[in-house]
Amino acid sequence: MISGFVLAFLQGGPSIFSQDTLDTGNKLQFYSDFRFRAEHDWNSRGANGVLRPDRFRLRYRARFGFNFQWSNQIEFGARLRTGSLLNQQSPHITLGDEFQEGAIGIDKAFIRGAHDKMWWWLGKNTFPFWKQNELWWDDDINPGGVALGWRLPAGDQFSLKPSIGYFIIRDTTIDESYLIAVQIAAEAELAKMKLSFASGFFGFNNMRYRPDQQSWTLDYDILHSGVKMEFESFTGVTLGVDYLLNLKNYGSIHDIPERLRNQIDGFVGSLSLGGLDKKGDFMVAYTYAQIGNFSVVDYLAQDDWVRWGFANAPGTRSSNFKGHEVKTAYAFGTTFNAVFRIYFVQGMVPPDEQSIRETGNRFRMDLNVKF
Repeated sequence: MISGFVLAFLQGGPSIFSQDTLDTGNKLQFYSDFRFRAEHDWNSRGANGVLRPDRFRLRYRARFGFNFQWSNQIEFGARLRTGSLLNQQSPHITLGDEFQEGAIGIDKAFIRGAHDKMWWWLGKNTFPFWKQNELWWDDDINPGGVALGWRLPAGDQFSLKPSIGYFIIRDTTIDESYLIAVQIAAEAELAKMKLSFASGFFGFNNMRYRPDQQSWTLDYDILHSGVKMEFESFTGVTLGVDYLLNLKNYGSIHDIPERLRNQIDGFVGSLSLGGLDKKGDFMVAYTYAQIGNFSVVDYLAQDDWVRWGFANAPGTRSSNFKGHEVKTAYAFGTTFNAVFRIYFVQGMVPPDEQSIRETGNRFRMDLNVKF
């Protein structure tokens, strides 16, 4: 769980209107953010039993975007970001490339509208479904397609938020891959507690098993349900739980190692104390994750917990692991904070009898500033 300020960083800056409403105050708004990261990996062992060399990296991320309000119902927006154009999970660039220029790509480009209780967007934009962490969808990945949703209040203390979307992942004449998603989210103001809940279906079709041209394809039918509880009696205390289940049966796919075929569910639990809303605020959080091999599309999920990669493609292989994240953070102001994380991770199932469970430990410090 993270504060609203950190969430704004992860989701990509301010907007003239939110997911639900329009703000007619400004016609054109620019925004940007910068991150400097120090990261150390140690005790990372591959499935072949070989210990990976310890690694220390200094990295940075920069993003710049704008939103233009054409009318009180229509908005246009776009954003640029640093990072490899071949790795959708990470906008970060590592220092030490002999001062070569870093790559810059289009992160967002969309038209968006809101009318009464409905909103929609076309193009490439922020993931439009409720989520409270990146274990099943990386915040740096903005899907391209169409999304539609509603906010349906029922009194002053409850609202329902259904949403649907169709997103193109890979468009070729051979194996077009796409995502069809539908989710129902809800928010309730209860006695001394705010409750957020969501449950949805995410159907991935013709997905590459690995993010490279040589890999074969398969489908994922993932159910995700999550709940977040914010306790007003204990200011800054938030509890969250997520469950993931892939409904697909891979028992007949011989390309998948037999011991991985039933790795179809995942669980995430988290507890956070404090927040980062103003200068001097402090927070501490703990997250436990257990992510089965097919409970997520691993190259669309987070790239924070492990350094496990693919043989022939960039990106992070973010599944078939369990582990812990401990996080602390301090706000120097409303637009500047420091976040410290440490991860202890172990693989869940070795791919075959000749393999072992992978391991990995990571420490990370981020300095985040928003302009």
